[in-house]
Amino acid sequence: MNSSYEALERRALELEEARQVLRETDVFFSEAGNRREEIRGSFDESADRPLLDDVEVGGPAESGFGGMDLE
Repeated sequence: MNSSYEALERRALELEEARQVLRETDVFFSEAGNRREEIRGSFDESADRPLLDDVEVGGPAESGFGGMDLE
């Protein structure tokens, strides 16, 4: 009976975690849906890219190898 109770508690925690993930995912997609034109425009116009504002261009990460010289 104790092992069944522990399994039930573990499953309840897993389900609660899944519920939280779904809630956060819903919030993310709701906000993205409200910004559809802004996001779509970011793919069309290279000068104005709100989704890529925090990405550094031309840095060591651009090579994909952390700035290591491949030669």
